[in-house]
Amino acid sequence: MTPQVKINKPSLQEVQNYLKLDEHYALQESALRKLFTKTYPKNDDIDDILIKASSLMIFIALIFFQFFQLLNI
Repeated sequence: MTPQVKINKPSLQEVQNYLKLDEHYALQESALRKLFTKTYPKNDDIDDILIKASSLMIFIALIFFQFFQLLNI
């Protein structure tokens, strides 16, 4: 059986909560852009590739974790 998801009634507080999440993702995106374009712009060293891949995996894992927290699973 699929768990029931509780959806809060739309309110100013709910909108502000989602906007905070969006700000968090914007900071992550900015950090990744800097990592990929300025700090390690090329993929000619395995260390650079591993740092970029690890950073992406961490951010993706955090997004999934936050998503499942929202679902209260």
